[in-house]
Amino acid sequence: MTLNAAQRRGLAWAALALAAALLLWLLAPVLTPFIVAAVLAYALHPAIEALAARRVPRIIAVMAVEVLAIAALFLTPRLVALRRASGAYLASRLYQG
Repeated sequence: MTLNAAQRRGLAWAALALAAALLLWLLAPVLTPFIVAAVLAYALHPAIEALAARRVPRIIAVMAVEVLAIAALFLTPRLVALRRASGAYLASRLYQG
C-alpha cells in the first residue's frame, strides 16, 4: 500500500495531534495550576485596568483585586450554605403548627 503526499501529510498531522494529546494528558497535573492562573489573570485584568485608570497604583490595584477575588472564592460557598440553613430554619418556623 503506497500513500500519496497528501495522505502522508494527513497521517503525519494525525500522529502529531495524537502525540500532543497524549503529552497534554500526561502533563495535566503539572499544567493545571498554570491554566487556572491564566484564566484568573484574564478574568481579573479588566478590574485592575479600571482601578489603574482611576490613578490607583497598579501594585495596589493588583493586591486589592486579588484579595477580593480570594475572599469571594472562599466566602461564596459559606454564604450560600448560611442562606440555605437560614431559609430552612425560617421555613420550619413558619410551617410549624
